Amino acid sequence: TVISYDNYVTILDEETLKAWIAKLEKAPVFAFDTETDSLDNISANLVGLSFAIEPGVAAYIPVAHDYLDAPDQI
Repeated sequence: TVISYDNYVTILDEETLKAWIAKLEKAPVFAFDTETDSLDNISANLVGLSFAIEPGVAAYIPVAHDYLDAPDQI
């Protein structure tokens, strides 16, 4: 099975976040994951949150991206 990435979203504003919260509330199950800058659980810093409601339908919330031209984050 080929999974399309067309329905992957980066959440950068409150409107998109609210829409995804509604999707998560309606989903019978969903996956949730934290993204960090290290695999060391003592020193790792949170850089984002990701979740999916079905294969190929997922979202990412950047929370600590700090690089040149990084988008505004909520």
